[in-house]
Amino acid sequence: MVRKERSLGETCDEVSQCSAQNVQCLGTFTKTCTCQIGYYTIPAYNLCLKRYLGYTCSADSHCSLVTNGQCSSNVCSCQFSYYQDGYGQSGSCTKRYLGESCSLSTHCSVVANSQCSSGVCSCQSGYYKTADGQTGRCEKRHLDESCTADSQCTEGNIECMNYRCLCKSGYYQTGIGSSERHLDQSCNDNSQCKESNSDCSNNKCSCKNGYYQTGTGSTGTCTRQSLGDVCTDSSQCSTSNAECSSGGTRICQCKNGYYDTNGAVSGGSCTSKTLSSDSCTDSTQAVIVGVVLGLVIVVLLVYAGYMTYLVRRYRTKDEQEIKLDNGRDRKSQTYVNETFMTGSASNTSGNFNVDSGVENVYSRLDDNAREDKTTYESLKP
Repeated sequence: MVRKERSLGETCDEVSQCSAQNVQCLGTFTKTCTCQIGYYTIPAYNLCLKRYLGYTCSADSHCSLVTNGQCSSNVCSCQFSYYQDGYGQSGSCTKRYLGESCSLSTHCSVVANSQCSSGVCSCQSGYYKTADGQTGRCEKRHLDESCTADSQCTEGNIECMNYRCLCKSGYYQTGIGSSERHLDQSCNDNSQCKESNSDCSNNKCSCKNGYYQTGTGSTGTCTRQSLGDVCTDSSQCSTSNAECSSGGTRICQCKNGYYDTNGAVSGGSCTSKTLSSDSCTDSTQAVIVGVVLGLVIVVLLVYAGYMTYLVRRYRTKDEQEIKLDNGRDRKSQTYVNETFMTGSASNTSGNFNVDSGVENVYSRLDDNAREDKTTYESLKP
């Protein structure tokens, strides 16, 4: 009997009867072929599909192929504050940087002090745009720094003249720029960068090589990282024999062949994995235990072999002594017989008579000669 394949919406007993992919046979009373959770149903084509930007949907899970996507008004679209770039499989939902297209100021929220103006991410009034793209920032300007409006210049009695922040008429400029510049703020000289272990690189205050930046602006710091701390380069790890891990969230960890004395706790030191160490890895400990057990087994085998040797040795010695005793018994019997015969031969009167000396000799013999004693008793007169 050939089973009929069931289309979406038709009754079924088991999922193998359903012809569509990404389907399930489900129902409380009457089971029907339906799309699995997260797949959108297209009955006319008997399809269960994930949806892309601009495709119809009825739940957010239908749009799960789109990162930062959602189902809004039965259409897959970008979540609030994300900008929709394109449609279909090539569409994406992204944050926007300075100079990139936008439709809401929230699309530009990745850049501090920015806004969406005329469909483009730009700096808010009173802030100067350093560059377009991911490196661009919106910040206030200091003496001798470029500007396009007076509001962009921070210090008092300064105005934007000839696209540079300069002292107003009647004021005298002392020094160049601001005496204190924080991380990610523009600079012209290393002396302007306030934070310890920072310098002016590419006209921006940033951490020196080997130091990790946490925060930005006046709250930013440049520090060496301990084991378990986040890092971007191995030079930032302050612990000897440590390196910055690769992939995912990068942290300072011990190099191959070393272990962290603090385990999963932040800090500690990297110590060589040697047998003499107070702490060893589980695998090293297992090797030590295996070696000790092996030695114990070898000692037990040697001891058992030695005891077997001793038992066999004493058993052989006992057997030899038994054979020696048997030989002596046979010799004693022969001696009795010979004595008896000698006594008989010495009787010159024709009467068989055994003297008392023979009896004394017999009495010293082993009990194994009782058979000869019986013969001797039977011959006595």
